[in-house]
Amino acid sequence: MMDREEMLALYDRQMRIELEIPGEKKEAFPNLVRFVRAAPGMNYVLYSKLEATEVDQVIKEQIDFFSQLDQPFNWKIFEHDEAASLVKQLQAHGYERVDYEYDVIMVLDLEAIPERLLAPVAKDVRRLRQADQLKDVVAVLNNAYGGDFGWLHQRMGPVMEIPGYVDLYAGYENGEPVACGWAFAYPNIEFTAFFGGTTIEAHRHKGWFASILAARVQHARSLGRRYATVGAEPEIQSMLEKFGFERISSAYYLYWQGDQGSSS
Repeated sequence: MMDREEMLALYDRQMRIELEIPGEKKEAFPNLVRFVRAAPGMNYVLYSKLEATEVDQVIKEQIDFFSQLDQPFNWKIFEHDEAASLVKQLQAHGYERVDYEYDVIMVLDLEAIPERLLAPVAKDVRRLRQADQLKDVVAVLNNAYGGDFGWLHQRMGPVMEIPGYVDLYAGYENGEPVACGWAFAYPNIEFTAFFGGTTIEAHRHKGWFASILAARVQHARSLGRRYATVGAEPEIQSMLEKFGFERISSAYYLYWQGDQGSSS
């Protein structure tokens, strides 16, 4: 079992403060890190460590900055930041929580994983290397969750061309995509971040989750990464724990909805 406090310190340093994301502009300050995406993407504050006397002013500065870009923006809140006062101040300035978005932050030590994640993947799991193959991932997500995930073409298509950055997989049953998952190997850190582990409902409980996970774990190890991390939905926390992932924190988002005028 990993030391939680040591892992949190490493996670904060590498996955929030030092993190560089291809295709996104990072702006780092002594007390805050924010990211700007191309329009119409969601901009956000990923990290902040503020003194009580500066919270109000810093919040106003971020609202002023992001509002000029005419794009939506949010502030990511982590459980271990113990930021109750920050949350109250953000809400006073017009930030609101979207309850269904709640990530369980989990980490897997890639040097201490179950053997079944190292075994050859028996199912038809394919690594997708071309941007036009994203249509299969979009099809899985649309089927599994409803809605339209077509925005993935704009978000992920360009970065798929960056060598060694995106690791994207789909699982196929009788030639049709039924599962997907991807990973980002961010530059110059020890973590690979897993996203999108999804299976169409009719094909769940058939080993697709494990197969897509194993493919990403094996590739991350081949890159020399030490850790895999995921912001998991609470419903799949227990599934990931069976594969060696450990919960270190949780996170959610506060979205700016407009200044409420309750602070001066």
